[in-house]
Amino acid sequence: MYAMFAFILAMLIYSYGAAWMQLRGIKAQITVPQNLQAGKPYELVCILKSKSSRYLLSIELPSNGQPFEQLEAVQLDELTKSGQAKIPVMFSMRGKFKIDQIKIYSCFPFGIVKKNKLISIEPVEIFVAPKIHELKGLPTEHLLSSNNEGSLPQHQMLAAEDFASMRSYRDGDEMRNIHWRMSAKHNEWIVKEFDETRAPSIMIVLNTTSDLCSSIKSTTAVFDAKEHMIEIAASTAAKCVQMGMGCRVILGETTIDVRPSQRGLIKLLTALAKLDLPSYSGEYKNQVKQAYSSNPTYPVAITFTAKLSAHNHLNLPLFPHQYMIEIGLETQTYLETSVDIRPIQRKQSYQTTKIDIHSGSNIGEIF
Repeated sequence: MYAMFAFILAMLIYSYGAAWMQLRGIKAQITVPQNLQAGKPYELVCILKSKSSRYLLSIELPSNGQPFEQLEAVQLDELTKSGQAKIPVMFSMRGKFKIDQIKIYSCFPFGIVKKNKLISIEPVEIFVAPKIHELKGLPTEHLLSSNNEGSLPQHQMLAAEDFASMRSYRDGDEMRNIHWRMSAKHNEWIVKEFDETRAPSIMIVLNTTSDLCSSIKSTTAVFDAKEHMIEIAASTAAKCVQMGMGCRVILGETTIDVRPSQRGLIKLLTALAKLDLPSYSGEYKNQVKQAYSSNPTYPVAITFTAKLSAHNHLNLPLFPHQYMIEIGLETQTYLETSVDIRPIQRKQSYQTTKIDIHSGSNIGEIF
């Protein structure tokens, strides 16, 4: 009996010591893929190095309160001085994050004792773009099919690219723009350039002021309203690109022209990932007025207010042949979005179209 007890105790002590030894002298490094987006799974590559072989390791990425989760356990049966493991993760929201630790477990040699160790790594900054929802359509289509007064010319609604010139291929150019006949003639890749001055027909003016949430008391509701607005803007821009259109997005003092290409969309998503609200010191009403004055050729503008009601419309100066889509982010017990689509004309009378969705609903139905 005593012999059995001594044997079990020796096994436990040996397992504990062996597991502890396995975790000594391990160094790690994390590499992150580019263009991360909230709501999509990705694999982070963890590179491990040690002075000698290690066995029965498992790797965990501690979130430390950050909005991401590891989708499944990662195990490494043997590490021969160096090796790598892929860690599947998903970010639940956009923003800037930092990873500076990983946790490594060892249950060597018998799997009886499992010991872990936090290993500090060189900090890695991660920028995550907002989640993109598949929109059923664009607001330009809704306006043309509505009974609102006014009309939206077809040439303004549909973005057209006019052939302008040709040049040599550059990294990042899309294959669909290659001029095959001229490439064969000159024995090098030649791409077509387009004049996209008429392409954008939608202007999105994000509310980057403190006005957006000044009347909201709940911190959670304020956060939801901001992120909801950013996801709507990103989804609308993505739909424009999908349909071969461009759009213009105004983020406070910054204006981003999203050309009808994945490259243009990535430029916007990168800016939205880094956006910290509020970032504009003035009133939102003045921000929208300035956007309209600077961009008079855009037939449709999307704006955002804290709450949509009959008495708090932005009351902008009247512009002929333009529509404003005013999105109110209602935040009481839950997040509700009201969409008010109306023409900005020299007439005071107009018809209003409103669509209500809840936070649990698909943003894709907003237009």
